Amino acid sequence: GFFQVSNEVALADQQLGRSIANYEDLLSNLPLGVMAIDGDYQVRFSNAVMRQLLSENAEAIYKLRRQAEYLFENEIDVQEWGLSDEGRVTHHFLLVITPRLDESGEASGFWLLVTDLTEKKQLDAQLIQTAKLASVGEMSTGMAHELNQPLNIYHQSGKDSVLIKQN
Repeated sequence: GFFQVSNEVALADQQLGRSIANYEDLLSNLPLGVMAIDGDYQVRFSNAVMRQLLSENAEAIYKLRRQAEYLFENEIDVQEWGLSDEGRVTHHFLLVITPRLDESGEASGFWLLVTDLTEKKQLDAQLIQTAKLASVGEMSTGMAHELNQPLNIYHQSGKDSVLIKQN
């Protein structure tokens, strides 16, 4: 009986180890930043994508964590947020907050999921600028056409008057 229970415990321990490894692999390989923050607002985990998004900059990590704390405390689940690097480009992020549960099922800190929207925002701005330039081009073409219309009428009426005088 003891040998069988010992084998069952060893098998359960192996399964738990595989589950933990799969869980860590999943969090590490997600294409978005993941950060685990405990009830004392200490960072307990961050994946490689998160570290890359923040360039492992301590000030950027601090600002992001403070914003995440604000969202968590005010029960805001999702927010677009901009992070400026001293005179450099502003990075745009989509922040998603999900409570972390402790062993008793109570909320104890939160998960922060971050998607980088910077490139999308830049492309959107370029698209808007292109649309504005196209509108200006269309307006100037229309204005040039309208300005030419009276001139053409005057020019043709001038020919007619010359023809009338010759007859």
